[in-house]
Amino acid sequence: MGFSHVLQDSFTNGLFLFWSNSPRVSIHQFLVTMRETWVFDWPKNAQRGSLTSVFEILLSEKKTEFGIFLSYYTRAAGAIAENVRLLEVTAAEPALRGSIWLGFHKVYYNACLNIHESDPEKIRVDFAANRSEEKLVLTGPDIPEREPDEL
Repeated sequence: MGFSHVLQDSFTNGLFLFWSNSPRVSIHQFLVTMRETWVFDWPKNAQRGSLTSVFEILLSEKKTEFGIFLSYYTRAAGAIAENVRLLEVTAAEPALRGSIWLGFHKVYYNACLNIHESDPEKIRVDFAANRSEEKLVLTGPDIPEREPDEL
């Protein structure tokens, strides 16, 4: 009797798929993805039913933290994220899971070359709300793994 089992690893957000047709278990597929996950406290002065107001308050209170969070996705291009703003909440109001679209400026600095440029960008971030623990978990998109350098 064969079986398959999917297991989510909380440290790497990797997907491990095990498959077996015999008592001996073998790894059929191994896929590791990197995603940044940040946990924020639920804003104290947010309205109970409105997710949009929750994210607007959270962005106004934690603007620097959101910039750092999004800078993990812009650092490969040599930029940082600034001026983060909420564009859209894509979830039903009573939902505890969904996604948001954040707009920001991708800012490039290079003092040696006298460069200070800014490009508008947007990114989709998934969220999971845990009202019992008063936490809001934000998870960014997959970060592509860099291939090893050739010698």
